[in-house]
Amino acid sequence: MEKYALFFPQFDNNPINNDAWGAYFNDWILVGYANAFYLWKQRRAPLKGFYDLRNNENIEKIFKEATKYNLNGFGIYHYYFNGLNILNNVENYIANINNEKINFFLIYANEHWTKRWINKYDIVLNIDPNPKFNEIDKHVQYLVKFMNKNEYKKINGKPIFVFYRLDIYENPENVLSIYRDAFNKYNINPMFGLFIKHPSEIKYCKYIDFVYLFEPRLFFNFNGIRSNNILFSIVGKFIKLKKVKLIERLSNIFNKYTLQGKEYHYNSYLKYLKSEKRNDFIEKIIRFHNCLVQDVLSVGWNNAPRYGKRFTSLQLPSETEFKNALEITYNNQHLSKELPLLVNAWNEWSEGAAIEPCYYLGDKYLKIYTGLEYNE
Repeated sequence: MEKYALFFPQFDNNPINNDAWGAYFNDWILVGYANAFYLWKQRRAPLKGFYDLRNNENIEKIFKEATKYNLNGFGIYHYYFNGLNILNNVENYIANINNEKINFFLIYANEHWTKRWINKYDIVLNIDPNPKFNEIDKHVQYLVKFMNKNEYKKINGKPIFVFYRLDIYENPENVLSIYRDAFNKYNINPMFGLFIKHPSEIKYCKYIDFVYLFEPRLFFNFNGIRSNNILFSIVGKFIKLKKVKLIERLSNIFNKYTLQGKEYHYNSYLKYLKSEKRNDFIEKIIRFHNCLVQDVLSVGWNNAPRYGKRFTSLQLPSETEFKNALEITYNNQHLSKELPLLVNAWNEWSEGAAIEPCYYLGDKYLKIYTGLEYNE
């Protein structure tokens, strides 16, 4: 089974972030703030320091480091908003080099940019819920140059492409059909996938070819966080309608009742990975929708840098616990051997999810994940 890691490109300075959050904002500001004020139990920061992904030398260092640790590739978050492509410095770097030692595929992070993590629902960037063919064709033209590269992950000659969300569209079946038609113009027949983050998203499996079980978000939702909250559902609908003032009022009501500082033990995550409930869910996807299924493993999670007192966290695992998580995945016969295994994440530092070598924790999680020898 190939080992990939999610790659988070929000470590540069760009005009959109500057306008929304102030000059020179990026996610390192959140990481530094969390470390300084102990917003999480275990401080986190990359061993190589706070890098700037506008600098190709920094991107090259990351790719070389990943190769040294035997990582097979990256699933890279891709940001595209109605003709506007942003946070694409890593993509530009990949487009201009050939590096078959480490492969990649793109994950379309297709959700509105808002300020919801500070209880503000201003739309910073908006995803069109009804994109037209010309708009999608322009997007596909951009994607084709990546999919034609040898390093792009393909299954039986078909490049894989993941949508982060499908509920963002009013008619997801139609949107995916337009994407397929646009790719066919360029003689590309992709496999479309979805990150399943909530059990209710199983209804979209009939439109796609494969799914990734996006952990630990799916674990949190299986355990009830926001799963049945009517207010949360209503807020999501009004975000689409851009009802900002109404959203903020509803959000304030929601935050009075939402969980405050919810923390989960890693052992409870391990029990969930082995649970009949989860395996039944996977079987339904395969039996009724004929989808390939693969895991996104977690090495812990803590979004306190973004959400403050409303954080949700999954405790950092011990070395033995993380090895157990890998073993559970390897032994699960329902999971695809064709799709790369993913870990969340290479460098999502602001949400406490990273296997990139850490100033405080070293490289233990990365070595365990890629199979290099690790001694406590």
